[in-house]
Amino acid sequence: MSAQNTHSTFWKVIKLNVRQEGYILKFSYKLPKHLEIIQEMNIVCVPEGTSDNPVIECGELSVSVNNRKGHIVHTTVSYNPDLNDHMDGTMKLNASIEANSIFTGYYRDASLMKDEHDQFLPYQVKLTMLCKKKETQ
Repeated sequence: MSAQNTHSTFWKVIKLNVRQEGYILKFSYKLPKHLEIIQEMNIVCVPEGTSDNPVIECGELSVSVNNRKGHIVHTTVSYNPDLNDHMDGTMKLNASIEANSIFTGYYRDASLMKDEHDQFLPYQVKLTMLCKKKETQ
């Protein structure tokens, strides 16, 4: 019986916690070696309280893969309290990933996430990626 390659998908979630106003968070994560393609990414901004502001620009996100050879995302992250799940939307990426790749980048807070007393409101930026892996059966 010969080996046959099949593809399946899985979700990978990376959470970035923003605790200080104006914070610049650098991140670096080793991706699973069986990850072959990042097909799409959702970005969700979740405050730890209530913000009365309508649409808020939370910050700037930049992501590279393949040990910084491929720059796959550079975007403004927004929060809209009227949208269910607070999603910026799905970005189609279809980024090929090399074995033992590093997922790296930065997130820069825009200092606009405030509560009703105009105090900084800590929040989390959640990156949810639909990934494709290669399996041998």
